[in-house]
Amino acid sequence: MTEANSQQPVVRRGGCLCGQFRFAATGEPEVVGLCHCKDCQRQTTSAFSIIAVFEQAAVATTGKLSSFTTIGEFGRPVRRSFCPECGAGVISEAKFFQGKSLVKCGSFDDTDWVKPVFKLYCDSAQHWQILPETPLTFAGMFVPSN
Repeated sequence: MTEANSQQPVVRRGGCLCGQFRFAATGEPEVVGLCHCKDCQRQTTSAFSIIAVFEQAAVATTGKLSSFTTIGEFGRPVRRSFCPECGAGVISEAKFFQGKSLVKCGSFDDTDWVKPVFKLYCDSAQHWQILPETPLTFAGMFVPSN
């Protein structure tokens, strides 16, 4: 009799620029995508944010974060958390993604696995930017149909 292969769930680790804050995300993300909204552009000081969506319970953290809350397109809060020492953005939480951690992909120690499958707010994308192809592309925020 042979035992079934039991694989341990993958753990993806990362943190802020100075190392004061660290996290471990267990399991595969539900989805990975790009956001071109103006708030993400401002927070990242770049053309977009790349996020991996995990259940909040799957993301263990050590260290301290500060946060700043904005109001998103549909009047729902978006909390953007960053290291109070180095200022690196690490994790966001949005009412639209209730119970999820939106982990900034640039904060992972290893990013070889990152493959975005959606783009949001493409109407706000920088005009000079060449966007990678993704299966799902939205002019604004994705809104599920009922």
